[in-house]
Amino acid sequence: MSEIEAQKWLSSRDPVIPALSYFHQQAMELLDKGYSKAAEVADIVILDPGMSLSLFQKVNAKRIISGRPFIENIHSAISFFSEQAVADFIRSHPVLPEAEPNKTSAVAFQQIIARSLFRSMLLEHWGKSQGIESTLELKSSGLLFSIGEICVCQCEFSQYQEYIQQTHNIYDCNTESEQQYFSFDFKQLGKQLVKKWALPELINESLSSDSNIGRKAQMNRLAANISWQTQFGWYHKEMTKSLEMAADFLDESPDKLTSNVHQISVQLARALPLANINHAACNLVRLPQSDHSAMKTAIKPIIIKSASKNKPDLMDIIRKLARNPGATQSQILKTLINGLNDELGLSKTVLMMLSHDKSELSVRLCNGLDNRSGFQSLTLKTQQAGLFNAFLKKTQALWVNTANYKKYNSLIPGLFKAATLSENFFIMSLFIGNKPIGIIYADCSGRTDFSLDKSSFINFKANVFFASKALNLIAEKQQLRTS
Repeated sequence: MSEIEAQKWLSSRDPVIPALSYFHQQAMELLDKGYSKAAEVADIVILDPGMSLSLFQKVNAKRIISGRPFIENIHSAISFFSEQAVADFIRSHPVLPEAEPNKTSAVAFQQIIARSLFRSMLLEHWGKSQGIESTLELKSSGLLFSIGEICVCQCEFSQYQEYIQQTHNIYDCNTESEQQYFSFDFKQLGKQLVKKWALPELINESLSSDSNIGRKAQMNRLAANISWQTQFGWYHKEMTKSLEMAADFLDESPDKLTSNVHQISVQLARALPLANINHAACNLVRLPQSDHSAMKTAIKPIIIKSASKNKPDLMDIIRKLARNPGATQSQILKTLINGLNDELGLSKTVLMMLSHDKSELSVRLCNGLDNRSGFQSLTLKTQQAGLFNAFLKKTQALWVNTANYKKYNSLIPGLFKAATLSENFFIMSLFIGNKPIGIIYADCSGRTDFSLDKSSFINFKANVFFASKALNLIAEKQQLRTS
């Protein structure tokens, strides 16, 4: 009955799944500078559900008519196109508007995409560990497993939002609650979309209720369970059960598999710099419910020493610190400021804190400044803070460099320019929940062996955003202790 309801629902709608601007822009840049192999474009398209769906649909729709087998992976699909056809496909594809990323509907859409990418990365890793020669089919099946949920989010957001709000504490993939709100579940809708859009059979097999399925489909289901659980944290019974099931199926120790899954979540947080979503890695700092009442214990502040090959990365350090019941926000901030220099090769990192009355920004923590630096005593009135005023309204990051300095020059306060004496730096706002607390500044002035680049900017944003989640966790724990 629910499959019929899914058919009815879909028959009155023509869903269009936009590409994320982050991936679409990468594809456009590749087209603009020219590419030698179609696989280079496919490497980007395979990460974006919207472009992947459209490509499968274009290629396989023709094969239905001729009765030929479907193309099962993006790299094979794109090889059927000429260079001009690829360029036309990318340029004409709908994109989530740049003005929308902060809208509630767009954030929800991106949240599902992030979960889908995490699942895709898990399957790629598992496939390689299991000796599967090509993991391209697995990656696409993991990316598009949630196509039913994506479609509902796009077409009926108000109803989808109500569903999310009412089921936010349901730890398992509860199809009954989905049927209650929509008269069908997301998997059933997904199966209808597989038919409508001529998607690979592995996706259909993974979404089926049949227990007699192939190994790849079983892996997809296991990855789907884990990716769903990350919304509620990593340290609860259902997540432990999901990880143990995956470890048993893959014939790995639970500890090893769990460690690898954690690492993959951190890799994704670094690779996908969307500031408004809650990456799976961000929940690594969340404690189990039973730990909220743990007794406060004295801990020593973490001091970042010289780099070593075996030293854990900054996110791991912050995560471990935040999980300690006695951790403070001050310790998180000190670890972040000290660690950014060591982690990213920066030479100067500064935290400008917002005063309680929000009238001033002043330097509170710094690393790499000498005693003569004008930064030490810098204070900016927020009414005269220019560019920084916008940064205190929502989480934002900017890389100011020689290519765009003229564009931002008039917006940067004169006192700030006099203190930094730099035209190449990173800045990012720091929030606790929805409350702005300051701005992080970083540069690599004085270094001849390192320069700021796109990779270091992505890592800078990921680490600051991760720290903000840790700060928010500590704030929540403090409220629990006082309530």
